[in-house]
Amino acid sequence: MPTPEVLRALLTTPGPSGYEQAAAGVWREAAARFSSDVRGDVMGSSVAMIDPRPPRDGGPLVAAIGHIDEIGLIVTHIDDDGMLWFTGVGGWDAQILVGQRVEVQTADGPRPGVVGKKPIHLLRDEERKKVAEVKELHIDIGARDGDEARSLVRVGDVAVIAGEPVELPNDRVVSRAMDNRLGSYVALEAARLVAESGGAPGPFAGVAVVQEETNFGGSTTTAFSLRPQVAMDMNFMMNKVVEEGTGKRSILEGIKSAGKTGTTNAYRDAWFVGFTGNYVCGVWFGNDDYAPTNRMTGGSLPAMTWRQIMAYAHQGIEIKNIPGVPAGPTPGTPQVATTAPNGAEPSLRPTMLTKRSIDVLLRVERMMENATRALAGAPGPERGAALPLPDAFASAANGARGN
Repeated sequence: MPTPEVLRALLTTPGPSGYEQAAAGVWREAAARFSSDVRGDVMGSSVAMIDPRPPRDGGPLVAAIGHIDEIGLIVTHIDDDGMLWFTGVGGWDAQILVGQRVEVQTADGPRPGVVGKKPIHLLRDEERKKVAEVKELHIDIGARDGDEARSLVRVGDVAVIAGEPVELPNDRVVSRAMDNRLGSYVALEAARLVAESGGAPGPFAGVAVVQEETNFGGSTTTAFSLRPQVAMDMNFMMNKVVEEGTGKRSILEGIKSAGKTGTTNAYRDAWFVGFTGNYVCGVWFGNDDYAPTNRMTGGSLPAMTWRQIMAYAHQGIEIKNIPGVPAGPTPGTPQVATTAPNGAEPSLRPTMLTKRSIDVLLRVERMMENATRALAGAPGPERGAALPLPDAFASAANGARGN
């Protein structure tokens, strides 16, 4: 059977993690054909709500969730030869990228390119035996030099693999982003079928979430927005990770927290992401060359570093509770230093800008105003001329005088 029209549109629309707007637009347009309540959130996730069928007896909300982002590339440097150097958005096998045609998503529309690497006849014998890494690859867009390339592409532009879906025998389809868009299509179709059947016993939501390939941000926030009780249950479970599980080294003295540890294959990366009622913080450790660490896990150095950062951040503030986490003492709390190594009192976070900070901000403001005048063709102040203090800076300067 041919690829469904909506699925093909989803597969051919670019949308790397963090840049899903175009793909989300395709999904929402299709959802609006059968749902009168199609919404998006600040993260970019999309929801199509289907009302329950009569009688509305209070059945539970059911959600079918798929992620709509895809892995991609993001330009990090443009060299003087016009080559685009990049890093991955999401996880890539670098061998798949060599020789691939790509589309760079620029302000003026998609621009074709091809992924290249150092030619084999220029590689030393030991280099030929090594697997290529993403940092050794570049994108050639046919630019004459760096100036032309920079006029066409900006650092921060993203790229995806170019190519239409290919239909194979036995109802099989090959395409980029299939892992991602197929899930969001299934969620969309589930919502459509529920709507056509007159609804479910309770509310039904088809959901296309964002940023699954990088940080699961879309699914986390959507859980909060769809069902606060579910979010509170998640908070409770993640608090147990900290107090009874792999995140014990992150426990804060007298402050309830919740979080998640993580470690990739071969111990190449380790992280701890956690939160309190006041702040959210993530700590990641890994080697720049992607080499394995010394069996580091997220519950070791990342969790310990997170604790130090958050202990400092919570000084002198009102501690807020985490919804769904019972108040009470934190068990097995590791001791947090109450004095500095030299015996002095620990430094608290500054409550106002220091005079040095104000001076730096004023210099930045002065440079920006001079630049604005220069761009407008208006005569600017002479070098070193003083500018009047904005009211906010003036009051802060008065309060910080003598620092």
